[in-house]
Amino acid sequence: GSYTALRGGDCADQDGARNPGATEKCNSLDDDCDASTDEERTVGSCGIDGYETYFFNSDGDGFGAQTPAPKCLCDAIVPYTALAGGDCNDGSSLIYPGATEVCNLVDDDCDGEVDEAGSTCANYWMDFDNDGYGVGNPVCQCGPSGQYRAPAPGDCNDMNAAIRPNAPEACNGIDDDCDGQTDEATPLSMCGPVANGTPVCAAGTCSASCDAGYYDVNRVATDGCECAEDGSGGTNTSCAAAADMGTLTDSGTSRSIAGRLLPDVNSDWYKVSVTDGADAGDFDAPGADSYHFRVALTGNQMVRAQVYRGSCAAGSSPMCPTNSMVDGADWFTDFTDVDNRIGASPCISAPVAGSPLWSCCRPGECQLESPPEMDTCCGGLANDNSVQCSDSLRNVRYCLDDSTTFYVRVFRTGGVAATCGEASYTLTISNGPVP
Repeated sequence: GSYTALRGGDCADQDGARNPGATEKCNSLDDDCDASTDEERTVGSCGIDGYETYFFNSDGDGFGAQTPAPKCLCDAIVPYTALAGGDCNDGSSLIYPGATEVCNLVDDDCDGEVDEAGSTCANYWMDFDNDGYGVGNPVCQCGPSGQYRAPAPGDCNDMNAAIRPNAPEACNGIDDDCDGQTDEATPLSMCGPVANGTPVCAAGTCSASCDAGYYDVNRVATDGCECAEDGSGGTNTSCAAAADMGTLTDSGTSRSIAGRLLPDVNSDWYKVSVTDGADAGDFDAPGADSYHFRVALTGNQMVRAQVYRGSCAAGSSPMCPTNSMVDGADWFTDFTDVDNRIGASPCISAPVAGSPLWSCCRPGECQLESPPEMDTCCGGLANDNSVQCSDSLRNVRYCLDDSTTFYVRVFRTGGVAATCGEASYTLTISNGPVP
């Protein structure tokens, strides 16, 4: 009959697959007659009978955590909703296996690496001078970090921020823009415009190429060719090419000229004919020799002059003992009388050629010696003269003709003029009586 079972508890006696001790399956039935349907499987394997392994997934990103332990279920039961595990941060839906790795110091794709190559990191180069261009091998990182802060390579001097690719090229003998060339830009762009000239870059230094008639006296290119030449055209720069200033008689004539030493390493030369006119008077009423040549120079203290008498050819020596006078120089008939007067003392022109250069007494009163120029008569008997001179002046000189040509050289002693004014001078020459 029907009473064949030794145990009871069957919940579906019409279905032989359902009974206490049967394996629960995912079929919406209580297979094991425990009053639960499709409950969590604790015995058997997942992956069969409709059961799947579900992982704890609190962030809803489709990947679960390894802890708590996953469950074997017929359907997802919150929070066990993920069919795949491996989530390394179940508190963020952006972090899971297969996620896009981004630069954020986080393992976004749960592969055990942080910001690895192939992520959205960028290359940065070592940049000591912080000019935006680096050197060496790059490091892929999320942003600038430490010395690795340059987003581009190519720096040819990483210790100078002014030297980098695309930097403006300067006239300095340096490859400023790291293109392998030095001072290759136009002189105008490197040195700027030059007044009265054009800029030049040579040997790493800016200079000025001046237009005709202009000079850069201070050697500073930025203020251009600041000085115009003095009108001589630079033709009187040697003794042989000395500018002729005409003739000066001893009646009190003078000449003045304003000049500039351009460039200041040159010399300006001048020549003038200085005449010594006949001197009036006789032995009883002698005149005075008015011949007196004077050179006066005004200007910067570095501007000097030398005066040559008769010739300025090679081997000639200037008149001034120091070879360079600052303010002025004189040349005149040079003797001293009994009253220590220097220069144009009483004198008359020599009556005949070969006459003594000087005399003290009237003819016949001097003690004669040989040569006659050595006659020792000055002072009369007090100077062993056999006679006492009756001439009250007792110191009459014969005046020679000292007419000659003088040469004047104006030059700069050294250094560079800071302004156009420091290269300028005024030269005044005169011939006439001693004041």
